[in-house]
Amino acid sequence: MTFGEKLKDLRLKLNYSQSELASVTGISERSLYTYEALGAIPRKSNIKKLADALKVDVSYLTDDSIADPGKSFERRSQ
Repeated sequence: MTFGEKLKDLRLKLNYSQSELASVTGISERSLYTYEALGAIPRKSNIKKLADALKVDVSYLTDDSIADPGKSFERRSQ
């Protein structure tokens, strides 16, 4: 999955609208749309805000080869 696909999937699983996620993270709705629909990659500070809000590790969002959001946490603790 790509960054945008993971972002949208996690957002929907947590029942956040783009507007709600924008409010929680301080990232504009327009930016969230470009990440999800157009495949734009945010700057590192925004990736960290999104990972925190979506309760996943940054590596899950940024590494297309990680398919399970829990795996990135397992790797960090080893």
